[in-house]
Amino acid sequence: MLDTPTGDGVADARLRARSRRMAAACGVVALLLPVAVAGTFVVNAPETFAEAYPASATAARGQVTLAIVLALLPVLAAGHAFWAARQGFLAAAEGAWFSKRFATAIRRFGARLMVAAGIAVLMPTLIGLALTLHAREGERQLVVALSSEPLLGAGLGAVIWLLGDVQARAAALAREHAQIV
Repeated sequence: MLDTPTGDGVADARLRARSRRMAAACGVVALLLPVAVAGTFVVNAPETFAEAYPASATAARGQVTLAIVLALLPVLAAGHAFWAARQGFLAAAEGAWFSKRFATAIRRFGARLMVAAGIAVLMPTLIGLALTLHAREGERQLVVALSSEPLLGAGLGAVIWLLGDVQARAAALAREHAQIV
């Protein structure tokens, strides 16, 4: 691990402390976000889906369960992304700002955000199909929805992924510099 203090011990200590707090926050989000969303769906699934998909009122329990699982996929992917961010902040808390470990975690965070956004784009269609699969003819729904949220998530993920690539290059340069000096 490459420890690269800036020469300002107070600033380094503050950055390490903020990184520890952010690692903890990302860990909490990664673990609690899927649990909270799953709990909300379990409690409110029939009403939630009935509002969005009126034809789903006659959906069987298995169809609703499938819809809940599908709705959780982007949330699980986002939780996985925050777990990667946690790993990066743990590296930063150790002072490994120019390490391969930090850069890899940042790239993974960005890539996983893009995956979560991609999954989120598909979910309205897949959930609508799942909930109306056994509906009578004329009551089935093919839902196609596109909103700015997944597009913004994909864009943000791409930016973070590229910043991770830049950080990986900085880490490689720091290693080369350390060997020269």
